[in-house]
Formats: sequence, structure tokens, C-alpha cells
Amino acid sequence: MIRTILTAMLFLSLLAGATPAAAQETQPQPHRPLIFIRSYKTEPATIQANGTFELILELHNIGSAGAREILVTITSDRFVPLATSSVKVLGSLQVNEHGGVSQTLRAAPDVEEGTYAVTVRLDYRDAEGVSYSSTETVGVAVSAKPKPGRPQLVILSVSTEPENLAPGVPFTMTVVVRNVGTGQARRVLLTSGGGDAPFAPVGASNVRAFPDLSVGSIHTTTLALVTSRSAKPGLYTFGLKLDYDDTASTPNHTTSDQSVALAVAARDIPQPQPVVAGYATEPAILTPGSSFTITLTVQNEGEADARRLTASLGGSGTTGGTSGTGGQTTTAAGTFAPLGSGNLKVLGTLAPGATQVVVQAFVVDGAANGGAYTFPIIFEFEDSDGAAKTDTQLISLLVRTIPQLQIGLYQPMSPIFTGQPFQIPLEVLNIGRNRANITTVEITSTDLELQQNSRFFGPLDAGTSDVLDALGIPRQPGRAVATVVVHYIDDFNKPAQLTHELAFEVQEGGPIGPGGPGGPGEPGGPGKPGVPDGEPPPPARPTWLRALRGFLGLGSD
Repeated sequence: MIRTILTAMLFLSLLAGATPAAAQETQPQPHRPLIFIRSYKTEPATIQANGTFELILELHNIGSAGAREILVTITSDRFVPLATSSVKVLGSLQVNEHGGVSQTLRAAPDVEEGTYAVTVRLDYRDAEGVSYSSTETVGVAVSAKPKPGRPQLVILSVSTEPENLAPGVPFTMTVVVRNVGTGQARRVLLTSGGGDAPFAPVGASNVRAFPDLSVGSIHTTTLALVTSRSAKPGLYTFGLKLDYDDTASTPNHTTSDQSVALAVAARDIPQPQPVVAGYATEPAILTPGSSFTITLTVQNEGEADARRLTASLGGSGTTGGTSGTGGQTTTAAGTFAPLGSGNLKVLGTLAPGATQVVVQAFVVDGAANGGAYTFPIIFEFEDSDGAAKTDTQLISLLVRTIPQLQIGLYQPMSPIFTGQPFQIPLEVLNIGRNRANITTVEITSTDLELQQNSRFFGPLDAGTSDVLDALGIPRQPGRAVATVVVHYIDDFNKPAQLTHELAFEVQEGGPIGPGGPGGPGEPGGPGKPGVPDGEPPPPARPTWLRALRGFLGLGSD
């Protein structure tokens, strides 16, 4: 336990000009040292004019980084240093480490009874060499020489358990009082608190009665207190008042106002922390006008229960944006609407480490543009102290706009025959409202031999089209299928494709000759005139010539 030693009378505020009970803003910034005077005392406890005493300071680093090259400068206009310089050097103080310095001082010969300020300047550096400085003030009380038969009570020390006070946490304060006068003190009362200090008694009042204190006797009492939940981190002045009477022939009542500085640190309270541990949509690809179901896994990764927990899917009060192609990110407001039930889900109490699954149906606005949308999940809950908390987390939903294309033939087809080439007059028309970033259009088939079956189109604006004139040669009669593959760039600059099937009916033979190729009456057929029996048939024409004759309607043989 670290003792906070006080002199008698009033303890001045740490910063000049501050009100006595106001909290000083001493909460450490991230990664910096912060040193303050944890306690001080004088030896002897009673100081008189022209008297010599030792001022002992206890320093405490409550920051988040170590301090080095610490200089402590002690100045006062009522006390002069003796034996050593008033500048003291302290090597270093690590985080939460304590250290002490002392200085011998002599009170001025003409100093009167009262409390006088001693200024303490603290200069130090962090590990990176960044300099810090602060000035604090402590009070040293000078007492008149006690009159014969008169008591004089001083507070020798004050200590707290635990040492570091936190908002909402009870603590005990031990106060040690000594009679340094020359007479007995009777009807002694100790009154604690007052002012704006955020400390209150627990289980009893703030007034304690002492037994009579004879000359030189010491009495110790313990106060049960609690720090207010709303207390901000910092230093506070806590008042302690002693009232007592003497036993002289003419009774005298004495009131001595004294005080102690108490430091309140940030409370390390276990807190709940609901998070979105995972999510998925069904279907995985969202398109304008489509409905989908989102499944969230909510987990409490904190150290306390999340009470009265609710989750608002899609949030409220968000502002929407205009999404474009190329993976731009916008907010979800107005883009996703809940289906079947509202978007507010009640999860109740979620214990640390526990999970709950939330399922909600939504529909995508039919006018939505493609892109990534931030979708807020707003958690509202109470912590272990009953304080209301709100935490907004974001997930992303990807909306892809698929080009709205009409794929077909731009003119009627003539009859198609086996082995004879025919034209495939393909047209791709953009019937959507946005530009389609088409790259290449191609036709593939396992039933046809294809030529000139691929071409680069480029972007198609709404209402425009482009054509591809391919040649196909059927391999056999019956149904022939060709697949149109439209390659395009999607909203996230990724290659994608659409497919469309074209079906053709292929007839056997050709239109020239009564029986078709190889039939009765056709040259080259069995028993046909022009080809003597037993002689080999004339050689077949080259393929390119057959294709040309078929294209001109002269037959392929």
C-alpha cells in the first residue's frame, strides 16, 4: 500500500488557478508518460518560523510509456533550500512505477502561521526523446508555537486501498491523526468530504468521533468510501476537517481544515462487445429487383453480458449514394428493403463467447446500380452497469447488374442442308437502361463447322445493337445447336459472360436433283448413266469449291 502523506492544513490545488475540488485532466494520451505527485509529507510534521524541515515528494508515472531524465525543481518564496540545490534528478520511471525525491528547507524567520505554496516543476522525456513538462503546487503549513495546555491535531498520513481509484469502485481510506500540542484534545470529530469531489461514504456518515487524545498520542480510523460512476479520470481534492476542544480553564474550540489529493484512474470494467462474426447471402450474387436472405452470426467477444441486445439490419438514418460501375462503394439506404418482417431483431442477453444467428429477407431495389454497398448492422445493448451502448458495424453486399440483351437473328433463315454452308445473321441488342461493356461475341457449336464466328463488339449503349455474320456447315441432318457467348466486363471490372442457344433444323441432301445427292438419276449413283459399271467414280471436287457452289445455289458436288 502506498501512503499519501499530508501536512496539516490545506492542500493546494495541483494547477495554479484551479478550483479546489475540480478534476484535473490527467488521463494519459496513448503511448506517453504522465508523472504527478502521488503524495508528500514534511518531517517534522509541525513546522515553525525559522525551522528546518525535509519536504519528501512521491512521484507516480500513470502514463502508458516510460519516462527518463526526470528533473524536479522546487521553489518557494517562504522557504529556502539548504545543503543541496533545489533541482533534483530522478533517473527514470516506468509505467505505474513510483519514485521519490526530498529537499531540506528552512522557513523564513518572519513567516506567520498559515499554509504556504511550494511550486514543483516536473520535466522529463520519453524513449523517443519527446519532452514533457508540468507544474504542480503543494501546501506546507507553518504552525505557531503551541500555547501551554493547548492541543494541536495534525493528520500524519492518509492511504487508500486499493491504491488506484476507479469510477464506481468502493475503497477504504485510512487516516492517522496525532496530537502534537501541549494539552489533551477532547470531543474530537473528523468530517470527510464536501465540495465537488466525487467520493461518498458507504455504510456510515461522513463524521467520525475520536476518543480524547493526550499529548503525543496517535489515533487511526478507516473510512469506507466509493467513487462516483460518473467521475472522470484525474486528480481531486478531498476535504478532511478536525474539530476538537481543549481542557484549559477557559475552553477553546478549534477547527482545522485539511485535505488530501486523490487520483481517479480510468475504470477497467469488463465490457460486452457484440460483433458480426460471419454473414452470407442466398443467393450469393445479388441483382437489381431480386430478393435474397441474409444470415448473420452475432458473437459476444467481450468479457461481460450484452443485455437487452437488439440488432438493426440496414440501420436507420443512413444516407444513400449513387453507385456506378467499377466497384464503387455506397451506402445501403433505399437500396435494400426488408421482406416479411421488420429489420429490428431482438437478441436478449448474449453471454461472453455466445453466438446467435439472425436471418432476414430483403429485396434489392430494381433501379439499383451495380457495385459494393456498405450495409450497417447497429447493435444497441446495456453493459454490466446498465449503461446504454450503441455500436455500428458494417458489412458489404455486392450487387451485379447483368446486361439485358436480346440475342437472335436479324433476318429469316432459308432451308439448311447437310454439307452446305449457310449464313448465321446474329444480332445482339441492348434492351436494358445502362451501357453494356461488351468485349467479344462468338458462336460455338459441336454440330456445325463454323467460320467467321467471332468478333469484337465494344460497349453497347441502351437501345443499340451490333451484328455478327458467321458461316456454318452442318455435319449431319437433324437438330443443330449453336451457342452464342457474349463476353463483357462486369461492375467490378471482372470478365464475365452470357450464353444463348440457337437451334437449326438441318435437312438431308440438297435442292438440286430429284433424289438428292447419290439418289436415283443423279450422276455417280448406282446404275446411273454417265458412269460405266465397274469404273471408279470421278474424283470429288475440293472442299473450297464445294462450299462456293453451295453458297451460289449450284450444289456442292
